[in-house]
Amino acid sequence: MQDSHSLEEKSAQKDRRRFPRVSVEFPVLLSMDTNRSVNEKAFALNISPTGMLIKTDETFEPGQKLFLSSDSIRSSMGLLAGEVKWIRQTREGNFTGLFFEDSVKFFSFLLQKGLISSPRYDHSFLQAVIGNLEDTIILVDKDLKIQAISKRQPIISVPEHEVLNKKVTEAPSILKLLLKESKLSRSDFLDVLHSNKERFFSSLKISYGSNGDKKTFFFNVILKPIFHLDETKYLLIQIKDVTSLHKLKEELKERDRYHWEQYRLTLVGHIVDELLEDIINPLSAAVGRIDLLSMKMAHYQERNGEAGIVANWLKELKIIDDLMEQITQYCTIAAKRREREKLGALDGEISFNRLVQETVNILRINSHFKDVDIKLDLSQDVPNIRGEYFDWLNALIALLQVISKEMQAQDKKEIKIENKLLDNLIVLSITHNARALRLPLEKEVGLGILELIQRKYDTTIDISGGSGSQKITFLVKNK
Repeated sequence: MQDSHSLEEKSAQKDRRRFPRVSVEFPVLLSMDTNRSVNEKAFALNISPTGMLIKTDETFEPGQKLFLSSDSIRSSMGLLAGEVKWIRQTREGNFTGLFFEDSVKFFSFLLQKGLISSPRYDHSFLQAVIGNLEDTIILVDKDLKIQAISKRQPIISVPEHEVLNKKVTEAPSILKLLLKESKLSRSDFLDVLHSNKERFFSSLKISYGSNGDKKTFFFNVILKPIFHLDETKYLLIQIKDVTSLHKLKEELKERDRYHWEQYRLTLVGHIVDELLEDIINPLSAAVGRIDLLSMKMAHYQERNGEAGIVANWLKELKIIDDLMEQITQYCTIAAKRREREKLGALDGEISFNRLVQETVNILRINSHFKDVDIKLDLSQDVPNIRGEYFDWLNALIALLQVISKEMQAQDKKEIKIENKLLDNLIVLSITHNARALRLPLEKEVGLGILELIQRKYDTTIDISGGSGSQKITFLVKNK
């Protein structure tokens, strides 16, 4: 046991050599939980930026958690939790190396005890304590003048000598930017000093950089009132850069929105399945009766010779028949597409030539594509790939629909689709003469599925050209 403790102590001593230590002499109250006092005779002997050395009558074990009780520190700060790193037993007493989990709370404790702000302790120790903290710390007095500032300053570098004893509204620092660009204000500082209540500000936004290259950052800010032993008040400002966390939350929110949209479309698809079946049957019956009526009227015209009025009726019936045929054709193709969508949920072989042909057939019934000149140049040597057929069908339909909308005002509308095998890549390219689509394509409204295609099928999408002649190329690895 002694050897184990000796190793713990040597390891802790090696760690502590990185920081200055200051001798102190004051009693502390320890407890092993948040309620029960264990030792009222504990005595602090020295402090470092990470913890303190304590002499006690009690014996503890390395790894044991202890608390400085509320009698040792102001109750508003709560208990200060620490971990026993090493112990040493001597005739003079039991010595315990205690390291604290919450470095900012330990810093507040040192301030409250007057251990790093009195003339006895030089400013270098104060800076050593602040420098050990992970977050940006700025300590100001009741007049909002900076008394200490950590070296870890996000966005801009802050030389200490340029900001000490200057007001937060004047000194160049991240805090000045927050006061200028976010909802944080000088009155918030004064309110905390007056009310003695901690305040928290979440995801304060800052845009920083030159006009052509500004970046957005997000910060959490905590304002804590600190009391010195002589009742002097300080304001501890803790600033945490949460830019990466904020971006991650936004990405998760966007992903959730995408998945919900896909779920909604799936529900709509199930409803459409039933509607298509309900529409196709009566449409087919109506078309049959119109054909029969047309035949009867043509026979009546031949037999009775009433060409005028009957001819007009036949003309109108022909128009109705054409409209009914278009609707029936649309519903039939849509129903077939829905059937393939269901089958597409299963992994299988995908022929790009068949994929392109079917995409064009589906879109041909749309009025936007009636006057679009679509040319196909499909190689027969292109191999199949494995995947879900409907992923690709949906992607191509979505892309061609967006292109079609961009060329509606043009007299000449041209789309060329090519497919070939190049080395170990399947190359599928779509060239159009519409206005160039915005980049990246997957951010264009209606083209979010392209992100799925790129990620799921290890596909690169290359874009070249501009308005009047833009080429969009899918490069798919032939596995």
